[in-house]
Amino acid sequence: MNETANKHLSPEEQQARTRQKQLEKWAADRVKPWSHELRVDDYDFRSWAKRASKHCLHAGAVYEYARESRKLRALLVLMNPNRHREAWEIVRPGSINGRRPEPNEINCYPAEASCFPCSFEDLDGHGAEGALYGYLYCLRDLADYLAENNSFGELFRDKRDELEKAFGGLDKLSRVKREFRYFLPVLEAVDVAGKSEAEQATVSETLSQEQKRIILGVACSEVIALQIRWRFTDSEIVEGMKGIVRAHRPKNEAYKPRQPKKGSRRDSVQAALDCLSAMRLASYFRKPCHRRPGSYLLGNLGSILN
Repeated sequence: MNETANKHLSPEEQQARTRQKQLEKWAADRVKPWSHELRVDDYDFRSWAKRASKHCLHAGAVYEYARESRKLRALLVLMNPNRHREAWEIVRPGSINGRRPEPNEINCYPAEASCFPCSFEDLDGHGAEGALYGYLYCLRDLADYLAENNSFGELFRDKRDELEKAFGGLDKLSRVKREFRYFLPVLEAVDVAGKSEAEQATVSETLSQEQKRIILGVACSEVIALQIRWRFTDSEIVEGMKGIVRAHRPKNEAYKPRQPKKGSRRDSVQAALDCLSAMRLASYFRKPCHRRPGSYLLGNLGSILN
């Protein structure tokens, strides 16, 4: 923002903008740039990927792609729950889910939940969450290693316990799949509805009326009340479910299903790692200091997360 525009800001707004710039400068200085030397772990992922489980492969691929974005790494440094916060960064929300919180209710949340929302340049937690889902929560806890530009292979050998803790188990990714207030979990295609969700389920009277159906969120999820007759075999019930899906999938373009990829999900993640390996080698031999922008990360995460 130019100097003329700054004159129209209140003193409080100018102070907030100054504080934000100072935070961004600190984060930018904290993030270690790529060096002239390309280490083996930076392009040869076989040391950990060869016999890795599907979930471990996903975790490593997301971590390595995160290293490509200076902007994301700086944002994670600011979001790091272990970072010291100034007093002005601590906020106490006046409402939770649209209502006034009960006494001591806010204290039940993790300390970082009361911290001022972080952003770096034009990337904030909401935008990063849209690309990374629950993985953002895990990478945030590994912010110090990403700031130092440590490879996943290095952590896999020397800091395995910290990787396990950050992801909730490399073979389970339980933290990735768990919703944490502001962070969306990576969801399965079908899951069992909770009690509160079942109370707002789409039923037969509304299922045929598109405008009355209850389809929520960026995951485009809908809880549908079903009547299952358990005396039928599993295969007969599955065929019945398929018929319901074919008959009642929303026609709106916004709910268009993603196109299935050829091969297994493991193959697609391995292919994404192979592409990253080739890009780093080509970048190193062409121009050692050249790094891809953050858009390269966000544009390729789909092949890893889907």
